[in-house]
Formats: sequence, structure tokens, C-alpha cells
Amino acid sequence: MPDPQVKDIEKMIANEEKADQKNLGHAIKDVQAAEKAEAKSHKMSDKAVHSLDKAHRKEHEAKKALNNATHTHEKTSADVQQAEQQLNIKHEHEQQLSRDVQRKKTLMDEMQKKKEANDQSRESRIAQLHTHGPAAGPGGSLTQSPTSATTASSTSAGPQAPAERPLE
Repeated sequence: MPDPQVKDIEKMIANEEKADQKNLGHAIKDVQAAEKAEAKSHKMSDKAVHSLDKAHRKEHEAKKALNNATHTHEKTSADVQQAEQQLNIKHEHEQQLSRDVQRKKTLMDEMQKKKEANDQSRESRIAQLHTHGPAAGPGGSLTQSPTSATTASSTSAGPQAPAERPLE
């Protein structure tokens, strides 16, 4: 029969082996869990890198869109400013033409009054000629007045416009 002390030592050694095996099993499980966590962490890290890349791409696209919008806005603003300048030029030209029309109407009114006065003067001379006869001719009382002589010369050559006035 074996010695009880040997039996106790064998039992102790078996228990140590069991404990070592158990500890090794726990260590293996811990390593596997750590490797799994590391793989998961690596996967999450890769996902974060992809998210960052995607965010950079979106930022770049947004910058391009902003740049295009800014360019379009600046071009449109310049077009508006140019259109306003053209409008001002057109208004100034319209006002100038309006002043020219008014000046020419005034000139026409003056010429019309002159013509009416000359027509009246001619009619009175013709009436006087018919009432006194041709005997009153060159030395008679039917001489031309200085205004009618001037008028006769100006009407024979056509209407004369007064000298242009400088624009204001």
C-alpha cells in the first residue's frame, strides 16, 4: 500500500495540474477575448478612418459648391451693376433727347409765329397793291419794311435755325 503521504502529495500535484490547466484555459480565453476586442477595435478604427475620409470629401465638395456659388453671385452682382449703369446711360440719353425735342419745338413755334407774321405782312401788301394799283410801285408807299426784307430773304432760302446753344 502506498504511503498516505505520497498519496497526499500525488493528490496535491493533481490539483496543481488541474489548477494550472484551469488557469491556462482562462488565459487562453482572455487572449482570445483580447484578440477579438483588438480586431473589433481595428475594425472600428478603420470605420472611423473611412468616416473621416468621407467627411473630407464632403467638405471638399461643399467648398467647391461654395466657390461656384460665390463666383456665380459675384458675376450676377457685376451683371446687375452693369445693367444699372446701362439704365442710367439710357435715362440720361432719353432726357437729352427730351430736351432736344423741347428746344426744337420752341424753335418751330418761333418760326411758325414768324411765318404767320410774314404771311400777314404779305397779305396786307397784296391787299394794298390791289387797292392802290401798280402805280404806287417802286417810288410809292409800297416799299418793303426792314423786317419784311429780312423775312423775305430768309424765307426764300428756307428756314434758318438759330445757333445751337451749349448743352447743360
